[in-house]
Amino acid sequence: MASGILGTASSALLSFQRALATTGHNIANVNTDGFSRQRVDLSTQTPNSSGAGFIGNGVQIDGVQRSYDDFLERELRSSIGARDSSRTYAEFASVVDNLLADPNSGLSPALQNFFDSIQQVADDPTAIPARELMLSEAESLVASFRHIDGELDGLRERIGIEFRNQVAEINDLADSIASLNEDIALAFGSGTGQPPNDLLDQRDQLVLKLSEKIGVTTLEQSDHTLNVYIGNGQPLVVGQKAGSLSVQRNSLDSQQLDIGFSFGGGGSSLITDKISGGSLGGIIEFRKQVLDPSQNRLGQIAVSLAETFNAQHRIGQDLDGNPGSSLPDFFAVTDPNDQVFSNLTNAGSSSLDVAFDTATIDQLTADEFRLSYNGGTWTLENLTSGATDTITPGTTFTGHGLNIDLSVTGTAVDGDSYLLRPTRQGGNGIAANITNPREIAAAAPVRIDGQTSGTGIPTNTGSGEFSSGTVTGSLPALPITLTYDDTTIPPFFSGGGYSFDYDPTSQSGDTFTAADTGISGLEFTISGTPANTDQFVISANSGGGGDNRNALALAGLQTDRTMNNASASFQDSYGQMIADVGVKTRRAQTLATTQSNLANQAQARHDAVSAVNLDEEAAELLRWQQAYQAAAQVVTISDTIFQTLLQATGR
Repeated sequence: MASGILGTASSALLSFQRALATTGHNIANVNTDGFSRQRVDLSTQTPNSSGAGFIGNGVQIDGVQRSYDDFLERELRSSIGARDSSRTYAEFASVVDNLLADPNSGLSPALQNFFDSIQQVADDPTAIPARELMLSEAESLVASFRHIDGELDGLRERIGIEFRNQVAEINDLADSIASLNEDIALAFGSGTGQPPNDLLDQRDQLVLKLSEKIGVTTLEQSDHTLNVYIGNGQPLVVGQKAGSLSVQRNSLDSQQLDIGFSFGGGGSSLITDKISGGSLGGIIEFRKQVLDPSQNRLGQIAVSLAETFNAQHRIGQDLDGNPGSSLPDFFAVTDPNDQVFSNLTNAGSSSLDVAFDTATIDQLTADEFRLSYNGGTWTLENLTSGATDTITPGTTFTGHGLNIDLSVTGTAVDGDSYLLRPTRQGGNGIAANITNPREIAAAAPVRIDGQTSGTGIPTNTGSGEFSSGTVTGSLPALPITLTYDDTTIPPFFSGGGYSFDYDPTSQSGDTFTAADTGISGLEFTISGTPANTDQFVISANSGGGGDNRNALALAGLQTDRTMNNASASFQDSYGQMIADVGVKTRRAQTLATTQSNLANQAQARHDAVSAVNLDEEAAELLRWQQAYQAAAQVVTISDTIFQTLLQATGR
């Protein structure tokens, strides 16, 4: 360590030169992403002791430190991850929202047009053009279902592409962070003990970029390496080693892509449900909260419409007098067995058969189910509500609009499971079956007439009347002749093995169902006062081409509450679907705006500490320049003193 005035001046020159270089380094990196401005730490050198006191020996450089706040860095990572997650969610949700609510390509106008065309058939059931229009609108309705479902499938494919792209980027970032960890550990271990500021900045910037993709937490180790964790604690980077994400097929549903994680050559495990934050977390949340429910609900509407419409069409009669039950179903519907997925780990040989249950189709939901076998019992778990049903092996379970037949051959083993997504492909699987307009079953297959003579003259003398009758299911053998008897209290109708009371003083205008009369599959209204022995004949509706009763029943399905446990119509259910997606989209957009503002604020707080300010650096540059010039002047003076001394000693 040099001493004296020259040594003091030399230490100042060297220190101020380093300070000028550091300031220049800051200015050079003013636009470098992630760069933290640096400052030279100076301290006085150890003074020399003399009889006159301690004489200073100048200045020394203790180190170069970056302007860094760990709390602000963590806050910035968290806010960036939340921003990109909500922004990605909102972007994808907006696509679904616009698709479902589109006044031209959405389902609502197609449903309205279809049921309007049925009403036109009801207005003139013999008109072939009206029937052809109904078939055309049915095709358009099917096309709307398939279009929306196809667009949702397109989003699912886009998610798969995003999964692969994001995973590749995350893995690259993890490898780079691990590599920088190695460089940083070596730099700290080089003996100087000084921080490699630029390397630390580069690592922080990589972690920040990683937080844009996926939510992360970090922990610095004693050797100054940084461990990075994702999900609920999966170690993506530990020291100088990096884990790896992968895109894998779900073990229950091979059509669904999930995110796998492995570290150090170990086996891969699925962590999709554990990922949050960043654009990848936003995509996963969108698929779970919007895409899957929307596609399931679209399928639910398609299946419910097809099954309900088919059931009513079967009990009608076409233009040629053929019963609807002998005709093709009006709509084809997807086979729910196509959406039953056997777990890849199943060890048993059991199989099952799933079908939609027409009688309870109003109970069909958009939910998914897991069917698991343990302890000799099958358990059906609703994956949305968590509710469970216990099913005895070898039986058929009926519920949720489904028939699940477990009497199929094979043996189950504890741990076997199946995933049921009964409505997922409903929108894509619906089709219009009937192409012949004469096969539209617009008429009811029965009629109820007062008794007539052989020449067609009415023989009843009372004022009693039967409505034409509404078919609700399978009918008994026809004709059935009912004779009125008012000689008893209460008076009654009987005939064909049936008997039921009818008191005109209290029951006129009442509707009688199969439960009242015992006549299966038929209900009718009776009004007026029949005379004793008046007769009414329930017969096949031969020559009933102009009958529109079943067409009216089909048109009535538009507003009938045939979905969600008889609480909603098709239009209601679709409207609820649009509203649900709309609410989630608006909420996501609001959250995205909020998170963006929070991220900007966090960035501003971070930059206030770490970012380079050119005005400040210019002032620093001038300060160090002046100090350097002053130190140089001290050197000049020192030289002058030295030269004077030499001259005085004659040397």
